[in-house]
Amino acid sequence: MDARLNWSPLRPFGARIELDCMAPIGDRHIELLRSLYDAHHLLLFPNQKLSSEQQVRVSSWFGPIALDKGATHYSTTDPALAEMGAAEITFHSDLSCATEPLLGISLHAIDVAEEASPTLFIDAMAAAADLPDSLRNRLEGLHVMNLWPLKLAERQRRESSPEDWPGAVHPLLKQHPRTGAAILYLNASHTDRIIELSADESENLIQELFGHLYSGAHCYVHRWMNGDLIVWDNLALQHRRPESPRGVPRTLQRVEIGSNSYAQQMPPEVLEAYGVA
Repeated sequence: MDARLNWSPLRPFGARIELDCMAPIGDRHIELLRSLYDAHHLLLFPNQKLSSEQQVRVSSWFGPIALDKGATHYSTTDPALAEMGAAEITFHSDLSCATEPLLGISLHAIDVAEEASPTLFIDAMAAAADLPDSLRNRLEGLHVMNLWPLKLAERQRRESSPEDWPGAVHPLLKQHPRTGAAILYLNASHTDRIIELSADESENLIQELFGHLYSGAHCYVHRWMNGDLIVWDNLALQHRRPESPRGVPRTLQRVEIGSNSYAQQMPPEVLEAYGVA
């Protein structure tokens, strides 16, 4: 590895990169960063001060940026965002409820009360690799139905959803499109059921897998500092946010990595339910 790329591992996964992302970056360094991204799934670049355009440029090193998307902001001080800015969001992978989930996400801390409002990450690829052989064999050929979420802090279930509420079916052991590694592809927000099993069998297996996923063995807790930029693999990782304490600032600049954004994939009934129709 090029000694000029200064990095160190995070625990239990991720890599901290000491790099000025505003400076010109050569193709060789971008290749090395992509290799670290594939190996560690989450890259932390501290002490950045990036404009929206600069964050889009950095994010594009790791995948395509949807043509209709620039950077957006999530802030506890923006009343227009309501609960999206400050409320608890349980573990999920963005757009796992759609046919084309986001490939990655980047968040840049613009104004935070340092270390006061964390984001938690789960490595669902490592969780898949750690499955006991007997359990892993049970998952082969099974698929999950992931529903669009209406309640950010709760699991979306078919029985509590509007009639014909949309979602998407994915393999329970989903193959990463670039690395080929298996991902345990169910989550605490979107997953309704395993479609090949009876209701009871499905729920029992889901709860067993949730116990494995969310045991803490594969969890990285990031406590934001101003200037932090995190880029993560949205397929390999899940993330959640506890409710932000009242009065605590938390403004993060966000870029989606993927060919199709939320706006391009959101069904009309979801747009209407979210109040953006």
